[in-house]
Amino acid sequence: MNAIDPRPTDTDVMVAVGLSPEEIESMLGRERDRIPMGRLAGPRDVAEWILRVAEPVRAHMNGQVVTVDGGLELF
Repeated sequence: MNAIDPRPTDTDVMVAVGLSPEEIESMLGRERDRIPMGRLAGPRDVAEWILRVAEPVRAHMNGQVVTVDGGLELF
């Protein structure tokens, strides 16, 4: 079994929990500033990795965690 570990991801979840647009932008801005690629992952970025790990050619890949974070874990 493998796993995808998405780190800061730009989704609507913060709107759903009731944060104001200003609070959301402040939080996302701080995270964006820490990411070497300069942007948060989007749902499509995460989905692409899910599809890649699920490909039959990866059948021998086992026990791996793929972190999708734009390089954040490097620092």
